[in-house]
Amino acid sequence: MTAQPYFAIRAALEELFLWLSQRRLIHIHDNVMAVRMTLDNHTEVISIGIERPRA
Repeated sequence: MTAQPYFAIRAALEELFLWLSQRRLIHIHDNVMAVRMTLDNHTEVISIGIERPRA
């Protein structure tokens, strides 16, 4: 199993996080932070869910 799709999603969220932060869109920024934390807490399950249809 590879976590590459997870890291791609996380990188995209990082870009969104920075963009929102630069524009001081704090309420949306906080939501993106919550999504990022959820991704970090469920890395393995998310990666399995992404890889399963590819097999």
